[in-house]
Amino acid sequence: MKLQRTTLILLVSAIFLGGFVYFYEIKGAPQREAAKTTKQPIFSFEEKEIQSVTIYTDDETWKFVRLGKPELGWQMKKPKNTLANDAAISFLLNLLAKGESDRIISVSTDNLEDYGLDRPSATIEVKLKGEKVHKLALGKPDFNESFLYARADSSEEKSDELSVLLVPIDFDYAVNRPMSEWEQSEEDVDASEESETKENSSETKEDSSETKEKSSETEEESSEAKEDSSETKEKSSETKENSSETKEDSSETKEDSSETEEDSSETKEKSSETKEDSSDAKEKSSETEEDSSDAKEESSKAKEESSKVKEESSDTEE
Repeated sequence: MKLQRTTLILLVSAIFLGGFVYFYEIKGAPQREAAKTTKQPIFSFEEKEIQSVTIYTDDETWKFVRLGKPELGWQMKKPKNTLANDAAISFLLNLLAKGESDRIISVSTDNLEDYGLDRPSATIEVKLKGEKVHKLALGKPDFNESFLYARADSSEEKSDELSVLLVPIDFDYAVNRPMSEWEQSEEDVDASEESETKENSSETKEDSSETKEKSSETEEESSEAKEDSSETKEKSSETKENSSETKEDSSETKEDSSETEEDSSETKEKSSETKEDSSDAKEKSSETEEDSSDAKEESSKAKEESSKVKEESSDTEE
């Protein structure tokens, strides 16, 4: 009998366990998968785009602005003007840029009070580069305090059915802080100043190193310039020497040209004299020919006289 009771208890336990596995693993799987697929980013901007953050609560208004250089961090403007705690700001910015809504619920305007969104516990206003603004209104936590009900950019909704998001409960921790957690502590300020001093010192050393390198480069360039100048002077000296030689060659050429002209003049004079001698020779030859002609005439006359004498002699003999 005792064995049967134990068996019955085990059997009932097995039935309950099997039912749980069936409903959770088989029936509940599509619902869990659907819940996963409904998760989506709250906003679509990146953390580096955020230029200022303002938090409105019932008790206080907090405003933080990004300083000009990333290494300088953030400045608190309200409720007082001081450096902000980078860790607290980074935690909030990360939630805004990367946070996801677990589910989206459609709620009528009349039911906003049920979710604490008729009068939000806090409203976060984010200003991006280009002056674009986004807002996130935070309401009550859900029944197991794992999420907060919230509305993003609610002013853009025009219908009677409004979208309510379930966002991480971390938003409540991110915005509800005392002043001591928002402002930078004196130790952090000292550490920041020390870090800046080291950075400035490092930059100064780098600048000094760069200055030395530039000075070294300048000296090298100056040395090269001197070498170039020396080479230029040598080339100029060689050019002058070549110019002097060219002038000497030109002078010699002129002298040779002058001598050639003198020789040509003498040649012309000799040619003229030769022509005159030739002319005299022709005249003498002409005179010789005339003398020869006269001699021939006289010889002819002599012959004629001799012939006459012979004729006369012959006649006398007869």
